[in-house]
Amino acid sequence: MTPNVKYSDEIFGYTTLNGILEKGIPIAGIMGDSHAALFGQNCFEKGMAKTTYGTGSSVMMNIGKNLLHSNSGLVTSIAWGMDNHIEYVFEGNINCTGATIKWLVEDLELIPNSKIAGKIAASIDSNGGVYLVPVFVGLSAPYWDSEAKASIMGISRGTKKAYIVRAAEESIAYQIKDILDLMVMESGVKLKELRVDGGPTRDNFLMQFQANILNVAVVRNKIEELSAIGSAFMAGLAIGFWNSKEEIEALRAPDIIFNCKMDNKERDKLYKGWKEAVRRTLFNY
Repeated sequence: MTPNVKYSDEIFGYTTLNGILEKGIPIAGIMGDSHAALFGQNCFEKGMAKTTYGTGSSVMMNIGKNLLHSNSGLVTSIAWGMDNHIEYVFEGNINCTGATIKWLVEDLELIPNSKIAGKIAASIDSNGGVYLVPVFVGLSAPYWDSEAKASIMGISRGTKKAYIVRAAEESIAYQIKDILDLMVMESGVKLKELRVDGGPTRDNFLMQFQANILNVAVVRNKIEELSAIGSAFMAGLAIGFWNSKEEIEALRAPDIIFNCKMDNKERDKLYKGWKEAVRRTLFNY
């Protein structure tokens, strides 16, 4: 009663779009949304990772052809099946990243639009000890606390709007680091770079802070929506338009590489502050 399971690089059938086309065209490149973005980012080797930034964010790392299970709150799923082999990923989804900035705009009415958030954050030299933990719908990976509530910590009499905005921006990068650190630990593979896509990646402050807090290069793609192109790449392999992943890699279009500009002492201090803020936010604190 259920459909046959096929690899993503197989042809699932043909369609004429209900007679609109004279000849049927193949249906191929069937992939999950975030998994297609991983493929679109050409994360073909074990240890390669990507983050898709949006309302929430999807973090994925290719862990190769051997199934691994996480003991720390990550999810294991199938990356894709091709060439008669299955490859797996560690996956962590974050509920509120871009949605946090939207909250500043639409609900708090603190800033006029999301595009200005990075500029306001960059107008001050530090977060002033202010941390925003954006738990508007519970904490997802790797904490999994549905009862936790959002909080802003470290406010003093000298706290101004820019500190709140910067804390919101930084919270995105911290949450992604939470997940990537676990992926590195459980996969045993050192992260060389993070490939990124999605609308919020146009925020240069956010991308630079992400590189700083991860201590790895963050590589932004010229194309924001990688899910569609990843599925197209897989479909092209299915019908022989491309013959190998190497041909696809030659088409990759990196835009800007953000390299780390923060020393270890500052990074450790900031991240320690974030972890303490999260700890106080947890329901059972």
